[in-house]
Amino acid sequence: ISCILLGIWRAHWNVVFEDTPFVPDLIITSIRTLLNTLQRELLLSKFALPPPDVSTSTYGIHNNPL
Repeated sequence: ISCILLGIWRAHWNVVFEDTPFVPDLIITSIRTLLNTLQRELLLSKFALPPPDVSTSTYGIHNNPL
């Protein structure tokens, strides 16, 4: 739902600020692109390494030798 709303709002604001016509076919294409991008990002995040734990990092403030 969020990609659909984002696509519609982007089209609306393009009408308001860019004087671009509101073309449903282009909006649907934009929404499909948003959905594909989201799907790829979610897939990548499944395989991404978790962020490092700063408290155990050699650069963390807890390991300061001073």
